[in-house]
Amino acid sequence: MSELDAAIHLLVERLSDHVRTVVAPEAQRCADWLREWTELHPRGGPTTHIGGLERLRDVLDLVPAELELITLAGMPDDDSGFASVFRVLHPRAVGRPTVGLGLRLLGPTYGERAVLALLHEGSAIATRALEITGDDAFTERSLTLLDGLWPTLRGLQTGAAANYPDIDGLLPGLEDWLEEPLVADAVTALQHPARTVILILAQDETVALGRCAALASAAGAPPLVQRCAPDDSLALARLSVLAAARGHLPIAVAFQPEALTGPARGLNPTLVTGPLIIAAPAGSVALIGPDPVIGITVAPVSPADQRRAWHSILPDQPEAAADLAARHSLDPTTTAQLAVDLGRRPDRTDVAGIQAAVTESIRARASSALPAGARLTTPDAGWDRLVLPYGQTDVLDEAVSRLEHQQIVLEDWDLGQVARACRGVRLLFSGPPGTGKSLATEVVATAIGTDLLVVDVANIVSKWLGETEKNLGAIFDVAERTQAVLFLDEADALFGSRTKVSDAHDRYANLETAYLLQRVERFNGLVVLATNLRQNIDPAFSRRMDYIVEFELPDTPSRLRLWEIHLPAEIRAPGVDLDELAWRHAVPGGWIRNAAIGAAYLAAREGGAVTYGQLLTALRREYAKDSRSMPEDPPRSRLAAGSLPRPDRRAIRALAAAPKEST
Repeated sequence: MSELDAAIHLLVERLSDHVRTVVAPEAQRCADWLREWTELHPRGGPTTHIGGLERLRDVLDLVPAELELITLAGMPDDDSGFASVFRVLHPRAVGRPTVGLGLRLLGPTYGERAVLALLHEGSAIATRALEITGDDAFTERSLTLLDGLWPTLRGLQTGAAANYPDIDGLLPGLEDWLEEPLVADAVTALQHPARTVILILAQDETVALGRCAALASAAGAPPLVQRCAPDDSLALARLSVLAAARGHLPIAVAFQPEALTGPARGLNPTLVTGPLIIAAPAGSVALIGPDPVIGITVAPVSPADQRRAWHSILPDQPEAAADLAARHSLDPTTTAQLAVDLGRRPDRTDVAGIQAAVTESIRARASSALPAGARLTTPDAGWDRLVLPYGQTDVLDEAVSRLEHQQIVLEDWDLGQVARACRGVRLLFSGPPGTGKSLATEVVATAIGTDLLVVDVANIVSKWLGETEKNLGAIFDVAERTQAVLFLDEADALFGSRTKVSDAHDRYANLETAYLLQRVERFNGLVVLATNLRQNIDPAFSRRMDYIVEFELPDTPSRLRLWEIHLPAEIRAPGVDLDELAWRHAVPGGWIRNAAIGAAYLAAREGGAVTYGQLLTALRREYAKDSRSMPEDPPRSRLAAGSLPRPDRRAIRALAAAPKEST
């Protein structure tokens, strides 16, 4: 018989004696039910099994009277018959034992004054394991237990005591992290009963929980995880008591929405007994009070640990594991999630199939976290679609190569430590609208072989304090998980020159700018900032760019090439003179694309090939969009008479074919 069952039998005997002294119509019925319960539940022999009540006694340092009070308060949840008995004895007919009943049942053994003192300031009361409810006279108030404690004492792992979220064990790839000095100190503290708070600070909840699971595994205790704010002392006390009763390690998850955007909340563990882990976003917890705290800010694991994580989930596919580790710089926690997804795809056994399945899983998991104004795409644009001067194309190709050779330069040659070189590649594209900035980004993403995360910065900037940072944080987290090329369009909405602080809004705008700069510097992939006016970009950002590419209006040979790309010869009617269009209309490439598409629709409606007149009509609309008048096309008679210079078509075509103008 467990200590809890023994306590119930003892209290039933005392309760039976007490009921016989009660003058009430239902008293005899209560006595009969208690006698039947005793006959149906005979006493068993002693057991060596350590139950929840014993664990609670050891952790909270409870005395025998407190154990009996806790048992008395939980008995209504064990059998409805007990609730009926207590309802008869309660002055308000509540199915709970009263303080007065507890004094009567325990007073003869422990002394009423001693029991009364425990009900005011005993350990069970101080830790909220035992609670007194009601606003009646003190002796007429009800004795209740902390929500979820009784099922836990009974060995049940459901209801209010269930784990949330579910984490378990040390993930491959975190072994080296556990050996870091500060983390090793945290493991040692978790193995001792003294109250110590371990703060795990990370931007991503899943990553933080992975670290918590690793700590619990190293400390030799299963985790009990629940959501609660760091300043909610009652919630922390409840978690601590439930964990003590189960022999688990309490882990509080403080990733509520307000933690991501609001001010830091003061940590209040005053009611906590023993060690506690809190997982929270960096900067969301303010440390107050004298309790010892070990703060651990989660940093990316090394490439070697990332490779170890991939090899652990693909032990029979070393080639695929090595390629995925190089392609996707993921935390071991995220890698473990992808392993679950791969387990549901047993048909993917070859290297290409595994890579495709992983990419699909990453994209599916990441897309749901994107805010409005951001979209994840899979581009398919080759270098032949890009019409730029030779030097600019070479810069883009170099940026792609730089990303591909990070392992050699930063790890093998150790320039990451020696020269403090950062991972990732940062580019600034500047130039008028329609000059190819978006297309160049698609070409780069296609060359790398990854997705493209397009962000309209103007749409994610919010008037609400903290909301912009929250949106940016979600975007960078998705980009890091997917290893997508990050394209921040109209970046001057946030990367503009910082202002003098004249009010709170200016101060917060500058904080947003600083936050974005920090995330750009920490980003391990390729990020592109685009602006129509380079002078609008804060010089601090320009200095941190690895490459700056100016996109100018295309010259005549480039315009001819663009017309030929967007309007293939097989859909052009005879007499369409692309040379003349390129020579007479100095317009951006975006206009050329739109005009070609518009003319094609006009031709399709009329059932024929694209004519010169349809091209002029579509091009005139592009001028109108920009509130400009299109130069009138001169009559052919004036050209023939020599009143206007005729373009040298052979020279134009020769220049278009020259290497310095090709892509």
